[in-house]
Amino acid sequence: MATYVGPIFPTPLYTTRWPYPQACHLYADTDQELIHFAHRIGLKARWHQKPHTSYSHFDLTPGRRKAAINAGAIPHTAWQESTFLLARRTHPIPRTTVSPSPKTLP
Repeated sequence: MATYVGPIFPTPLYTTRWPYPQACHLYADTDQELIHFAHRIGLKARWHQKPHTSYSHFDLTPGRRKAAINAGAIPHTAWQESTFLLARRTHPIPRTTVSPSPKTLP
């Protein structure tokens, strides 16, 4: 099992929810692994987007992307990210893989 980061892309709209000009996605083979890795690099569980779906991920700033790579995340190209997520849509994550609630994180 592994955790991956996609390439940096421009964010077209600045909002109070994402006030940064660039972002990338952090995703993993399972939601459980994604949550565990995200916690290791200082992300909050409530930032987890689309849990229990084929597009389960966290948004990262360029600085957090570097931290993720330094912590062992595997960098992906846009093609690799798309292929990975498409494969997960074709072969969904089993429902038995459940992300812990924020209260259960250390």
